[in-house]
Amino acid sequence: VNGQKASGMHLSYSLKACVQRALKDHPDTPRFLNVKSESVAAGENFDYWLDRAILDSKLTLALAERLESRLEGDNSGYIVTCNAILPIAEGYVKGIGVDEGYLRHYSEELVTHQKELLDDLNIKGSVITSSKQLADLLFYRWNLEPEGLTPKGEPSVSVDNLLRIQQKSKDARLDKVMEYRNLSTINSKYIQGFYRSFNYLKSHTIHGQPRLLSTNTGRMTYSTKFFDKEDFQTSIAMHQLPRKNKAIKRCLRQPEGYKVLYM
Repeated sequence: VNGQKASGMHLSYSLKACVQRALKDHPDTPRFLNVKSESVAAGENFDYWLDRAILDSKLTLALAERLESRLEGDNSGYIVTCNAILPIAEGYVKGIGVDEGYLRHYSEELVTHQKELLDDLNIKGSVITSSKQLADLLFYRWNLEPEGLTPKGEPSVSVDNLLRIQQKSKDARLDKVMEYRNLSTINSKYIQGFYRSFNYLKSHTIHGQPRLLSTNTGRMTYSTKFFDKEDFQTSIAMHQLPRKNKAIKRCLRQPEGYKVLYM
C-alpha cells in the first residue's frame, strides 16, 4: 500500500487515522485533528470534551457514509454494524438506572451474612482475603491437602484449586470460605462499582461504555477501563454481571419504554 510492504506497515484503525485517510476533504477534519492532538486531562475543560464528543460523532457518521458508498456485493455484516452505531450511542447516553434503595438494602444483607460466616469460622475477614493467611489456615491449621502450587512452590489458594480441594474434602468450612470470597468480589466489583459511578455522575443512572467492535469477530462488550477507576467510574462492565447472583441484576432499572434483557 502506497509503496509499503504489508510486513513493514503499521496500519491504525483509530477514528483519527481513518478520518485522515478517508475524509481529507471533510470541512470538519482540520478542527477534528487539531482537537485530537491537544492534551487535556479527563474531567477538565468541559467545553473541550463537549466539542470533542460532537466532532467524534459527526466524523464517525461521515466516515460510515463514505465507506458504505465504496462497498460492493454482500456486505451485510458491515451494514449491520453501521446500523448499530446510532442505537448503541443512544443507549450509552440514556444509560441504565440503578435502584439505590434496593442496592443499599442488599449491601447491608451481604455484610451481615459475611459477618455470620466469619463468626461460624471464628476467624477475621483478612484471613480469607490474604492468600498467605488463607493458605496457612487451610493447609497448616485445618490440614487440608493442597491441589496445586504457586510459581514459588507454595500451596495455591486460587479459585480452581479451592474448587478441587472442596470437591475432594467435602469440608463444610471450605464452603463458607469460598462463599465469603465470592461475596467480597460482589461487594468490591459491583456494589462499590455502582457507588463509585454514583459519586462521579451525581446520579443513579450509570453509563457503561460500549465497544462495538471489541474483537476481531465483531463481538460487542462493555468496559469501565477507558480511564483509571481511581480517577472516576461511570458504570460497571454490564456484560460481566454475575449469572448466579440475581440481586445485582434486580438493582437495574430500564429506561421508560424499554426492558432489560440479560442473556
